[in-house]
Amino acid sequence: MWYIPIVSLALILLNLPFIVTECNGKVGSSPDLPNPPTRFRHFHKGALIVPMDEKQEDSNGVFNMAAYGYIVRCLWADLEVFWVIKACKLQDEVDFSAKVKQILPYQHKESYHVDEFKYGAFLIPSFSMARVPYQDLIKNESLGMSPPAVYRLEENIELEVRHTWTDKPRIAVLGRKKDYHTDILDAAGLIPGLHYVELQNFSADACFTFASNPHDPLDGEEERSLHVADFTLSGGNFFAQCKAARTYGMYAAHYGRRFLLTTEDAGHPIIESIDECSVLGNPKYDVYCPAISDGKKKMGRQ
Repeated sequence: MWYIPIVSLALILLNLPFIVTECNGKVGSSPDLPNPPTRFRHFHKGALIVPMDEKQEDSNGVFNMAAYGYIVRCLWADLEVFWVIKACKLQDEVDFSAKVKQILPYQHKESYHVDEFKYGAFLIPSFSMARVPYQDLIKNESLGMSPPAVYRLEENIELEVRHTWTDKPRIAVLGRKKDYHTDILDAAGLIPGLHYVELQNFSADACFTFASNPHDPLDGEEERSLHVADFTLSGGNFFAQCKAARTYGMYAAHYGRRFLLTTEDAGHPIIESIDECSVLGNPKYDVYCPAISDGKKKMGRQ
């Protein structure tokens, strides 16, 4: 079974990439591109912190994916969620330090301690309102791990906010091998039929914030690549895993949509079958898919 890295899971659930930037004296206008702008917000004592670093790991170093399920549930409860990421930092650098106390899933005895947070922690100002989504989460029978760690801020502080979340994420999982992704969403505590929906057909104007498709040859369903391409071009987010990246890149280009890459040879196959090519090359055929690679046999990226 193929596993999705934690960063990819964050993209699935919250629809944003995690960007590590070095500003080099320059400041851009987009929070999702290098040199993001710096925006500070004042947080009061009592705000909740959902860490995304080792504080969210079990004794075996396995990250607790239920942290994402908790964030999604808070958004569905109409709570504001703030993603705190230091704008100009090196890889693995700390985003902020603060006086905190862990309060969930159990209350620690010490009054507070100073701790460091990195990898983009989430802050939720509404302490009392955020308890209800947490209680609902831990009642979920499909939850694959113990409840996530949550800290309480024990001081007033200004922090750099990269994104402010208010919209409710809703996911469409496509194709014939949906369980590769739905198993992960279930383990994170998302509710099928509410937070995510399994679909075979997909419309470009469907009401979703994110769509994903694992390991799909799209045999007889090539037109879905067109609908997904239009979905992304209208502002939606899409994650294609493994073979799906090849087939979507190839077939969407046949419909005139170059949404997986922008190389000139995209969509002009030089072989009969999509199975004969790979993003890394196939030793048997020594060919690459033009839909996802350039003429120098390198993976094409936007």
